[in-house]
Amino acid sequence: MYGYTVFVEYELRTTASSGAIATKRWLNDHFIHSLRNMKEARYYTVVTSAFMHQSLLHLAMNMVGLWGFGRLVVSSIGAPSFLVLYFGSVIAGGLTQDYVWEKRGMWNAGGLGASGGVLGVFAATACMIPRGQMGFLFIPMPMWAGAALMVGLSVGGMQDRWMPGLGHAAHLGGMAFGAFWWLLAIRRGKLYRRR
Repeated sequence: MYGYTVFVEYELRTTASSGAIATKRWLNDHFIHSLRNMKEARYYTVVTSAFMHQSLLHLAMNMVGLWGFGRLVVSSIGAPSFLVLYFGSVIAGGLTQDYVWEKRGMWNAGGLGASGGVLGVFAATACMIPRGQMGFLFIPMPMWAGAALMVGLSVGGMQDRWMPGLGHAAHLGGMAFGAFWWLLAIRRGKLYRRR
């Protein structure tokens, strides 16, 4: 989807044709998660927005995280349960972001990207193997510390202390779903805690 949006943006910059303008509007209506789209009953955008990204770097960061953490989860519990975890985290993250936008009166805000889902998978992985090692900006640390750092960054970001414009509430909502999913999986005997 990212490649298609690059093509549409290029066409808008070079020709600004009516077809490119209509396509851009269609993408905004069906692949951007926003309060406007939710109010206009395009609820599916909470999921379709996870397939859109702002830039190649944004896409790469999400896909590296999904590949790194997702492989462990899939090998532990299988693809169907992984899909529940991932898309549940995407939806929980989006709904959390909606709540914050509505509370702040940010009616024109919109979001895109897979980070709510990726961070849900990360939170579940951190719960599964809290002492497992990870790298955060090339700094090695245990998974539990990485999860705590990500929560702290997102809470601070929601206070407008840094990284404005990111979906910090979506990150927290996705992580909360990932931890909740892990608790349910443990209770149902789907997972065993690893050291």
